[in-house]
Amino acid sequence: MAGDEGINDVNAPHKIKALGIKVETIKSSSSADYSELIEVKTVSSDGDEQSVRGTLLGKGNDPRIVEVDGRAIEVRPVDVLLVVRNVDKPGIVGKLGTILGDCEVNIANMSLSRAEDREWALTICELDHEPPESALQALVEDSDIREARISRQG
Repeated sequence: MAGDEGINDVNAPHKIKALGIKVETIKSSSSADYSELIEVKTVSSDGDEQSVRGTLLGKGNDPRIVEVDGRAIEVRPVDVLLVVRNVDKPGIVGKLGTILGDCEVNIANMSLSRAEDREWALTICELDHEPPESALQALVEDSDIREARISRQG
């Protein structure tokens, strides 16, 4: 849809339908953590499901990612996010900081979320700029890190 006008309240339903995206609106009067919440679910061709939930906070409607794959977390959707799935044990935050620091990449903010069984954790770092591929490679080569990837928002 390159060259089309921007998305707005009037044309969004048509554009979403044209892209083959399924939209479901659920309204509930039951108490919830957030007054409004949007969820995006994807399913890959091999059946792997992922989900992200977001909301707007405060009077300024500040956007936040509040859940990833069922794990509560709070992250601003900034330009560059480092998403890491790791073993939940001491030393992981230090490893991340050292590897990124060695590449002159600053961590602006970090959010952590652990599974109830405390086996795996989710770490999302807001970065000032994208790290080099060598930093991502160093992370995934670590036996305590299951996945490390960059999510670009802008």
